[in-house]
Amino acid sequence: MYRLADVVTLKLHGVRDRGVPNLERVVLRAWEYTPVDLGRFFLTLGWQSPDGTGAVPFDTVLWLGEIQIQPNQWLFVYTGPGSTRTSTTKAGENLYVLHWNRPTVIFSPENAVPILLQADAIAVNQSPLYILQDAPGAFPALPTGDSKK
Repeated sequence: MYRLADVVTLKLHGVRDRGVPNLERVVLRAWEYTPVDLGRFFLTLGWQSPDGTGAVPFDTVLWLGEIQIQPNQWLFVYTGPGSTRTSTTKAGENLYVLHWNRPTVIFSPENAVPILLQADAIAVNQSPLYILQDAPGAFPALPTGDSKK
């Protein structure tokens, strides 16, 4: 199994109000020494195994967006619908609120866990098929006929 480095600039505090519509949320907090660019992060639903490892389904990824939160600022990601906003906690600390806009709660099973992914690079296919059709020789020709000859 491939092991990635730990995310250190954004701490994942877990799920609160698990399984409760309109209250279920993932709680995160920025590292205390530097602002955090959320554009490098994705949050996804995962299934935790008894050994502590996790697996990720394919249709549950949320990009946290082009947002910067300040040191020690809280981030709540509600799983249901809603509007992005800033607020304060009951203790008066700064809070940024995002919504995943899922139609139902997603963390009701006990082994459903949030997984925070930090992306440092990305590759996007820049050659759609319709462009390749007009570019002879762009790729090696596919084999034809009997491949045993």
